[in-house]
Amino acid sequence: MFEDVGYAYGNGRGVKDIRFTAERGAITFLVGETGSGKSTIFKLALKSVEPDQGRILVDGLDLATIDRADWYGAVAVVPQDVVLLNESLSDNILLGRPRDETRLRRAAEKAAILPFIEALQEDFETKVGERGLKLSGGERQRIAIARALYGDPAVLFLDEASSALDEATERDIMDHIRLLARDVTVVAITHRRSVIAATDSVIDLDKQRLRAG
Repeated sequence: MFEDVGYAYGNGRGVKDIRFTAERGAITFLVGETGSGKSTIFKLALKSVEPDQGRILVDGLDLATIDRADWYGAVAVVPQDVVLLNESLSDNILLGRPRDETRLRRAAEKAAILPFIEALQEDFETKVGERGLKLSGGERQRIAIARALYGDPAVLFLDEASSALDEATERDIMDHIRLLARDVTVVAITHRRSVIAATDSVIDLDKQRLRAG
């Protein structure tokens, strides 16, 4: 929950009086024009920067009182640009973390990529090629989601994570993420309002107050 949160950069720009609540059961979309503060809100939520005013509450606890390492262990981010290694599918999901076969398959299943992987001759040991070129855009995105889910996060941040996909594939992925939102708090930045469903929560930053530069 953001309670009248504000943050100003050195040039005076930033956000102020931001108020919204992200809850499980739906995707909370942050929308607005370029410069409206979407990325700043993500930085605040990820403790990359601290608010100048207001509070960010997590289950009633002030985020400022939560250790940064503990918080990083509870959240995951799916970025706009997915970076895949020229390694196996399992390596790309694990990213050096200890391998737990049950968790690996569960993360892939939650990301709706497990049937695709199991149909491959080498299963999780299939090499993805340079920058994942052996995979489609949608498959790369689902691997990135599985990577994020492997750590069983409490909060999942999507930073325009599907903007490079065609709209049909993006809608399909967002429909699946809505199912995940039953168990994980999901906050997403998007420019495509066409992917927003009636059940989603929408925070329009163009209608909230911003600091003028």
